[in-house]
Amino acid sequence: MNGDDGLGNGMDNAVPESVANGIPTQSEGISITEERIEAYARERDSLREEVAELRRSLEEIQVKHEQELGTVRKQLEDTQGQKDLAETQYRNLLGKVNTIKSQLGERLKADAVWQDS
Repeated sequence: MNGDDGLGNGMDNAVPESVANGIPTQSEGISITEERIEAYARERDSLREEVAELRRSLEEIQVKHEQELGTVRKQLEDTQGQKDLAETQYRNLLGKVNTIKSQLGERLKADAVWQDS
C-alpha cells in the first residue's frame, strides 16, 4: 500500500499488507506460524495434563476397586465357611433325628408286643 487513505490526505491506515491483499507477507506468515506452533504446544501441554489427570483418576478407581473386591472376596469366604458349617450341623442333626425315629419305632414295637402278651 502507498499509505494513502483514499481521501488524498496521505495518512497511513496501518492495515497490514496481508489484510489488504489477502496474502500474508513472509514476516507475517512466520509470525502466524509461530503463533500456531505456540497454540499447538499449549494445547498439547493441556492435553498431556488432562491425560495425566485421567491416569491418576483411573489408578485411584482401580485401587478402590481392588479394595472393594478384596472385601467382597473375604465376605464370600466367610459366608462359604458359615454355609459349610451349617450344612455339617444339619447333617448331624438329621442323623440324630433318624436315630431317635428308629429307636422310637423299636420301642413302640416292643411296647406293642409286651401289651399283646
